[in-house]
Amino acid sequence: MSPILLCAILVSNREMVTRKDITQIGAADKKILKYLKEMGPEYPWLLSVRINTPYKEAKQGLENLNRKGLIQRVEGRIVEYRHNRRLKNTKHRNHTYYDLTRLGKLILRDIERYEDIDLNLKLQYKR
Repeated sequence: MSPILLCAILVSNREMVTRKDITQIGAADKKILKYLKEMGPEYPWLLSVRINTPYKEAKQGLENLNRKGLIQRVEGRIVEYRHNRRLKNTKHRNHTYYDLTRLGKLILRDIERYEDIDLNLKLQYKR
């Protein structure tokens, strides 16, 4: 196991994230972390639609991950996000967007070493 999973990590102004917390991250939360890594910042409603999760569950997952310091609210008026893995757009922000923190990226990397997270994205764009 990696050092991140073996020791407690203290995040400033956040809860302490321990090995027990990391190993008990639910499937929906893992999907949220993976989605934010692959597609960039997103707001709760569209995130719930894309990963096929009920809105309340996605919103609660974002709040829990934010409280643990694994994701953060995006500050600023402009956000860059991806429609698919190649196309990147810049957009004026009308919602509360969330993105991964450095700690979230490290923990997701450790999770991905031991298990495969299947997103099965539902992209709903008009052509």
